[in-house]
Amino acid sequence: GHGGTNSASALDTTAAGDFWDNTLGISSTNTPQAAASGNNLVVYSLPTVVDGVSAGVSYASDGENNGGSTAYGLTYTGVEGLSLSFGKGNNESTVDVDIDQTIMKASYAYGPVTFAVSDNDYDHTTEASDQQVRSYSLAYTISDSLSVSYGETTMEKVGTTADIEVTGITASYTSGGMTLGLTAVDAVNVDHSSTGVNNDNEFWKASLSFAF
Repeated sequence: GHGGTNSASALDTTAAGDFWDNTLGISSTNTPQAAASGNNLVVYSLPTVVDGVSAGVSYASDGENNGGSTAYGLTYTGVEGLSLSFGKGNNESTVDVDIDQTIMKASYAYGPVTFAVSDNDYDHTTEASDQQVRSYSLAYTISDSLSVSYGETTMEKVGTTADIEVTGITASYTSGGMTLGLTAVDAVNVDHSSTGVNNDNEFWKASLSFAF
């Protein structure tokens, strides 16, 4: 197809929910990196072979100078409240460069509380490009109309002096056909430095939607 996400990267949304955006000043080279996706990508979703197990595989066609890239993803939901995911993909589209992405995620809901963790490991031939993104979140459904959640994500990169840390709090209130949402996000060391200029940022936003 034209564009698309490989079967491993389809799982790499962090446990906290990818809080960052351009307003925080985190460059695209410092946000979570992934295996090969994009144009000329073939994705296949496997039929269910075991109850509670879903799987997919993908293939990105050969790059100009090297071989094609593959990926797969697995998710298990066979236990009530539990979700486990594992994905692995690579990128061999550039000659003499080998990139591997490994994703592990888990979440468990018990009553009104849901806890989730995730780990995205990006291994590059050039060590300075290696990255690890760890995240967790805790959500609490107070009532049918009100819920709150807290999440935290840490981005580590080889050779940098500080980890990027992003934390966020969200709240949602629903009444009839109206939903009010509030989000507050704080990020520190957005350039992987604890001494840089404007490298600690925050934002908040509010949204109001109506269903007719």
